[in-house]
Amino acid sequence: MKSTGQITASFSCQPGDEGERLLKRYVKGDTIIAYAKWHGAVGWGTIENPKSYRLIEKGSADDKLGGFQRHRLNISWKAVAPKLEDGMSAAKVSEDYRIYHPISTSVPISPGKARELRDALNQRFK
Repeated sequence: MKSTGQITASFSCQPGDEGERLLKRYVKGDTIIAYAKWHGAVGWGTIENPKSYRLIEKGSADDKLGGFQRHRLNISWKAVAPKLEDGMSAAKVSEDYRIYHPISTSVPISPGKARELRDALNQRFK
């Protein structure tokens, strides 16, 4: 995630599926808070080039997950956990910021709450 400067989506990994539609909805300046199942908030970044979307070819050198998570969009990561295990737990995010674990791949967060969480992630992942 951090080393490639990307966010990913899976779904059926086909042109025009929900993964493509989701990543193509982002606009320049959108702030993304990354969540990982079982690890909570693991980082944040901004979308600087929404036209950078691509669907990588199955089996290509960029396909590190055996055909999954092939939808890609470039992101400028600002603060990222060194390891997933270092993420801020969903329980802490919920308790401290009243932001609840996302139930889908992309969920809006109120700007004020997002700023507070972003600032906390900056401190945590200096």
